[in-house]
Amino acid sequence: MDQVNIALHLFAAIIMLILLIAAISERKIDSHVPRPLLLMMIMNILQLTGSSAFVALRQHQVEAEILLPVLQCLIQFLFYGIFFEFLFYLKEYFSPAKRLDTIILSVTGATLLICALLRALTILQPDFSKQAGFILRFGGICIFLVIVWMLLRCRPRMTRADQMVMLTTMIMPLLGMLIRNAFPRLQLFSLSVTLSLLLIYGFVHLNLAYRAKAQQLELAKSSMTIMLSQIRPHFLYNALNSIYVLCGKDPAKAQEAIADFSEYLRANMGNTAKTLITIDQELDHVRHYLALEKIRFEDQLRVVIHHQSHGFLVPPLSVQPLCENAVKHGIHKKEGGGTVTIHTHEDEKYYYVDVSDDGVGFDPEKVMDSDQNHIGIANVKSRLKNACEGTLEIESSADKGTRVRIRIPKIHSGLEAGTK
Repeated sequence: MDQVNIALHLFAAIIMLILLIAAISERKIDSHVPRPLLLMMIMNILQLTGSSAFVALRQHQVEAEILLPVLQCLIQFLFYGIFFEFLFYLKEYFSPAKRLDTIILSVTGATLLICALLRALTILQPDFSKQAGFILRFGGICIFLVIVWMLLRCRPRMTRADQMVMLTTMIMPLLGMLIRNAFPRLQLFSLSVTLSLLLIYGFVHLNLAYRAKAQQLELAKSSMTIMLSQIRPHFLYNALNSIYVLCGKDPAKAQEAIADFSEYLRANMGNTAKTLITIDQELDHVRHYLALEKIRFEDQLRVVIHHQSHGFLVPPLSVQPLCENAVKHGIHKKEGGGTVTIHTHEDEKYYYVDVSDDGVGFDPEKVMDSDQNHIGIANVKSRLKNACEGTLEIESSADKGTRVRIRIPKIHSGLEAGTK
């Protein structure tokens, strides 16, 4: 039976280690894996490994006389630690009143620590078990009641499937205890904790991550709709007015302008339902926009595009609003006009899109706090974060110009690093 227990515990430890590696990798990519869940996995691996070592060393009690009690104490501390992190997990992700739960968790944590210390004393000093037995039983009942209370408080924020999984995870360790009492040589308690963690990760956590991602995508779509409503009114009027003037002065240029205007509208309407498009598609849209603006500003607006990195993904209307701000707030206000420069490039970890101008510049903090005309920048920043974990940085100074940099991790780009 000892060999069976060792094999089961080591097998469960390997499975949990694989799951831990997957969870850590997911956390680096998406950051949705909660810290308490990772800590529970780590403690469960240590608990399984310690239980295997305990069973193996118990067969050689003379050689392992000191190690056995130490291993027992370690396993008990890990057992109480897993329960505490489980309560912390419920508090962080499902509880409606975190301040109250913080107080309860503090008291529960102290109770768990006392129980762990008493359990360690009973292991190291067996004669102490009679005095500590009642306290341990009372502490165990209190912990069980706190878990039940937390689950009841968290029910409104859980789906029915989440509730069933949480109920199962609470029942499994109890079954493990009952089986251990009925068959003392069959050690299934640590395995029952492992199954509980597998259920939490496989059903509760993945559902939470899926719902969070769906909410982010929905937010990105609604933000893009807001962006479209902000861009269209003033720009459409200016573009149509410029084309109207060209019709009398230069019909050939008017025809080109109508083509640019048509492509501009087509891209706006066609990309509304998309979360991500390629940088090439976005820059085509930017070229049509800037071509229409050059009709208005003529030689006062100069455009330079260095398109060195191709194919990576960006949210629709992520570069165009930056160019619009460069024209409207930088070049338009500068006597004699200026140049808008767009540069795409990359390094080992990131793709970059730089939009710079040599216009009048501004104080980024004051403008972002007070100027409603720059709400488009905040919108782009939010959609970059939600859609591809991208960032947006602004550098500007008076009379020198502005540079806005989009940085997108290659792991979110949809293409292998180094794609050109």
